[in-house]
Amino acid sequence: MSVQKLLISLKLNLRKLILILLLVSLVILFSITLIVSNVIHRQQLINNSLATNYEYAAKVASISDLYFKNIFNDLSLSANIIKNDFHNEQLLKTELNRLIQQSNSFSSVLISDADGHVIEYAPEILKLDKVAIIRSLGFSKSLESKKPYISSPYYSWL
Repeated sequence: MSVQKLLISLKLNLRKLILILLLVSLVILFSITLIVSNVIHRQQLINNSLATNYEYAAKVASISDLYFKNIFNDLSLSANIIKNDFHNEQLLKTELNRLIQQSNSFSSVLISDADGHVIEYAPEILKLDKVAIIRSLGFSKSLESKKPYISSPYYSWL
């Protein structure tokens, strides 16, 4: 009874009810369309950003890989130069200084024997004790590998 009284008091007829239903349906449909388009647009932006970041990361990785290959080539070249005249102190100093100054890739470079005694190093400001045996993390790994070695960055007493 109360619904009938409400309809009569609002003077609603079937035409007005259908019109109201149509308007409410359109508003709901429009809202859903906006929400769905927002979600799709957001997902496309995320996918585009990820693709762009992936391409950038791949390019940086490629350049870094090339950079490290060049550094290893420099180290291998130096190792080949000094291997035939390992006890020539002047040759060792010249080669270490060349490595330091050539590319600015190294903060320090040193040559040691198989026991861990430093034979020569650069730069001279390090003032290393050539008699002591060095057992730092990077140094130990380089002795294990027995070839030109670049350690991961770490803090050392050197």
